[in-house]
Amino acid sequence: LMSGGTFNNTNISIVMNGTANQDISSTGAFKNLTINKASGLITLSSNTTISTALNFVSGKISIGNSNLTIGNSGAINNANATNYIIATGNGTLNQQVLAGGSKVFPVGLSDAYAPATIALTAGSVTDIMNLRMLAAPYHGGLSGDVASNYAVNATWLISETVTGGSDASITLQWPLTLELPGFNRTLSRLAHYTAGAWEF
Repeated sequence: LMSGGTFNNTNISIVMNGTANQDISSTGAFKNLTINKASGLITLSSNTTISTALNFVSGKISIGNSNLTIGNSGAINNANATNYIIATGNGTLNQQVLAGGSKVFPVGLSDAYAPATIALTAGSVTDIMNLRMLAAPYHGGLSGDVASNYAVNATWLISETVTGGSDASITLQWPLTLELPGFNRTLSRLAHYTAGAWEF
């Protein structure tokens, strides 16, 4: 148990359970990382890999501008509306999705859990999918005017590591607090910004 410091990260398991903000700067892969914080936030200041399991007991981890990669046989356990990955910087949560399989990406904004599930058809190519979020919907996809009504107040940015070969079904979730004025769930649909235009 320590409140800070440096250790040799050689495929070890760590429990983050301090009550203040804590930062992870890692040059190796964690075997297991457990978040068990009554208060404070975990942040990443370097790209971090977890080979076996990211376990949530209590608290959030903010990846900021660093990538968080879960090993191909790894898992994220017990994420929920209060314990999840804040993914609103330039860093991405990276997980392998098998052809014919699916994976939950338990991400959200600083104050809202908004997970995505990516499922690939059996005819797809297994790939590592990358996800981050924007805390607003923009008329120009990544920039431009911010939509103030008829939308969910967030954007999910999903990409594949190897371009092509993916036939994916995307399921997005969000709390009522992210629905802007005029948004109607029964009339909602996903929109994909590509080649300078929205594809509905």
